[in-house]
Amino acid sequence: MSFETSTEAKQEARWSDIIESEISAIETEIENAVSEGKFTTTISDTIMTTPYNLCECELNGDGYSDNFKYEYYKVWKQEVENMPCQDAMNQVIKYFSDKKFAISRQTNPYTKNSFFWIVSWS
Repeated sequence: MSFETSTEAKQEARWSDIIESEISAIETEIENAVSEGKFTTTISDTIMTTPYNLCECELNGDGYSDNFKYEYYKVWKQEVENMPCQDAMNQVIKYFSDKKFAISRQTNPYTKNSFFWIVSWS
């Protein structure tokens, strides 16, 4: 019997459904922008970018269990720490960066508690 590697453990713990949903929403916006002849798009209506959408993580250890909820924006701005939430955002960035898209986050000036994804290509 062999114990899983660190990479395997991280892969198993990863929030695949949320990551895939975010990627799909961004891909749709990119396709729409391309069909309009644009080279950049701003995305603000996704799981991660909607104000007050929470990333949830249950922490367990020594019989202690609690459910912690944080806004993606607060995790991005390092106001709170939530490694699974941060990892999910990092995986979205990695996915598009690996495909040679420039992707970044910008604070939504209207809400000031959420962000936009800015994606561009050339």
